Amino acid sequence: LQSLLAARLDRLEEATRGTLQVASVIGRSFHHRVLKIVDEAGPELERHLGTLVRLDLIRESARVPEVEYAFRNPLTQEAVYRSILVKRRRAFHGRVGEAIERLYRDRLEGFFGLLAHHFAIAGQRDKAIAYSRLAAQQAVALYAYEEALQNRHSALALIEPGEQVEMH
Repeated sequence: LQSLLAARLDRLEEATRGTLQVASVIGRSFHHRVLKIVDEAGPELERHLGTLVRLDLIRESARVPEVEYAFRNPLTQEAVYRSILVKRRRAFHGRVGEAIERLYRDRLEGFFGLLAHHFAIAGQRDKAIAYSRLAAQQAVALYAYEEALQNRHSALALIEPGEQVEMH
């Protein structure tokens, strides 16, 4: 199955494959606005998305409150994600985190866990720790203690031994 997916991806035009790779970093589903900021396709983005929809690699999953797409198959998203060089992947994660911060600055509380994830992979420790902390606090307020623990553990994993960090 992996080799079948790889062959299918190899047949894509390079720029369209690049759009698909950026989308895979954003996640299994992705907002059009985030992709537009992170991808460097410019005016060609709509054509790339149309091609990917026609090839049944992605589908439009929502129009309201904003346009959102999703990978048809989680295995496709994983295969595309793995096809990206690690250094490039880290850079994409950082750009995705920054795009989310900019686009949703008025309602970041809905994105704390996602931001922690993207910044952790991007190697932006301070931001990852801060957002993990906020996600944990939010989970405790909702009595989601398992999720709160996961977020705390994610933050603690980023802290160097002996380092002093406030963890409220």
